[in-house]
Parts: sequence; C-alpha cells; structure tokens
Amino acid sequence: MRPAPFWKTKPDLWFVQMEAQFQQIQAILAATKYDLKELSQLADRVMDVLSRLCPEKIAKLEFEYMVQQGQCRPSKSLCASPLHLVQKKNSDWRPCGDNRKLN
Repeated sequence: MRPAPFWKTKPDLWFVQMEAQFQQIQAILAATKYDLKELSQLADRVMDVLSRLCPEKIAKLEFEYMVQQGQCRPSKSLCASPLHLVQKKNSDWRPCGDNRKLN
C-alpha cells in the first residue's frame, strides 16, 4: 500500500486512513501468519582476544599441510636439504630449500 500524497503534510490523517482500512478487513495481530522471535544468544557468547600463532606453530601447520597435499615428504637422508618458511610481503609463507649442506 502506497502512502497518500499528503502524508508528509498531514501524517495524522494518513494514519487514521490506514487504521480504518485495517479495521475494515479485520486484520488483527493474532491472525497474522508471521511469528517473530528475538535472538539474543549472540551477546551471551564468550569472546577471546585474537592473537597470532607463534612462528613454530605456523611452520608446523604449513609443513603438515604440504605433506597432506603430497608437495613434500619427511626424510632422514643425509642428502636431503632442509626446508624453511620465509614470510612474504603479503604475510603468507613461502617454503625455501637450504642447499648449503649439500655443497
């Protein structure tokens, strides 16, 4: 239902007309088909302070992910070069190989 053109200048008259139309069709609150419920559970949650993981945990998680993906595998060989993680400019981590021990 659109408001009448005079609703800005005479809002009381417009509300009287609207109320009369609802009384005419006998719309009452109990007959409405909507059931509104207020959700206040979000305020009751306990929030913890966000903190960064220590670099050792980040490295461990990253290497575990790479092993799961098949990108690398654990080795105890004397000829294997160790892997390190280096932080990129965008805060991601990049694996690097250290080949100094192989030479």
